[in-house]
Amino acid sequence: MDDNELYEAVPVPAPGTMMRREAFGVMLAGGNMPILNLNEDAAAVWELFDGKRTVREIEALLLEEYEDDAVRQMLPEFVRFCLKAGCVTVAR
Repeated sequence: MDDNELYEAVPVPAPGTMMRREAFGVMLAGGNMPILNLNEDAAAVWELFDGKRTVREIEALLLEEYEDDAVRQMLPEFVRFCLKAGCVTVAR
């Protein structure tokens, strides 16, 4: 998936994938991966994977709260990681 396709994609958690907040952090389980511990930035992105927003729209929301360079680097990397791990699919 090239960058244009990625930014027009609408990520949605894959069936059976869930995020859970624990006292020690945020856990992500499902897909083709072991249980992952997400940092707060990744958890904030995950919560925006609702099957309604494109990656471009998610980026715009994140840019309201985070530094430009950090969002522009982290977001596509995290989306690609989630797609490859099978914990996210594309709604359209």
